Amino acid sequence: MRALFRMAAIAVAGAALYYAGLLNSIVIQRPERPGAIAVVVAIGAAIVVLIAAVRGTGRGDAHTPPAHILVHRAVWLFASVMALVSLAWISDVPRQRSWDWTPYHNDAIALNDCAARLVLGGHDPYASLDIFDCYARLGIGADRTTPLKLGQLASVAVYPTDDQLDAAWDLRAREGGNVEFVSRPSYPALSFLLIIPFVALGWDTNRLYVLCLGAAMALVVLRTPVGLRARSRTGSPPRRSSWRGSSPLSTSSRW
Repeated sequence: MRALFRMAAIAVAGAALYYAGLLNSIVIQRPERPGAIAVVVAIGAAIVVLIAAVRGTGRGDAHTPPAHILVHRAVWLFASVMALVSLAWISDVPRQRSWDWTPYHNDAIALNDCAARLVLGGHDPYASLDIFDCYARLGIGADRTTPLKLGQLASVAVYPTDDQLDAAWDLRAREGGNVEFVSRPSYPALSFLLIIPFVALGWDTNRLYVLCLGAAMALVVLRTPVGLRARSRTGSPPRRSSWRGSSPLSTSSRW
């Protein structure tokens, strides 16, 4: 019984992180204190649940007597519904050509991809990477950047609107002197080296994420007793969320 609770807890924590990511994207555009508090609390609670779920060796968990049956059924019903939602989302991704179709959801993904391509071409990304050339090649624009409260955006009190981002972007693309947008490869240093094999194959990082998630799920299933493997597949974590922007609680020059 305890083993099933562990798997259900992991599934619920994954769902909490996903919806916290959605709420965070809303808070960035419409900053409100209750929303920021909810994001932080949800992320903290999910981390606590994950730590509690993986504590101990798990020996004897499958043989613990039944307890809290109604709670157990409710949690597994939720996990099953989230699994169905995830499968529906995965089936729709290849056909999605509107709204947020690009795999380069933010500058951390886009700049590292371009940095890896520069390495493959024999260039030093820290000296040669140009965010405007990079974004033009990827077909994305200023809405995929991390804006800084500097230059043309220094007087913006909240998060810049799309028009403000585009105006600053067009100005710097023409005249140079970019200070408004983060334009260095993502941290940690040299992390883009890890994705070079996948970039060389023409794979974007979303495919890498799916491969890693599939490998993690396979390991969970393999380490699960045979009688519980069907349930463990249902309780695998829901889909991930690509968070755009920075923390709504940041006090630096980023929004």
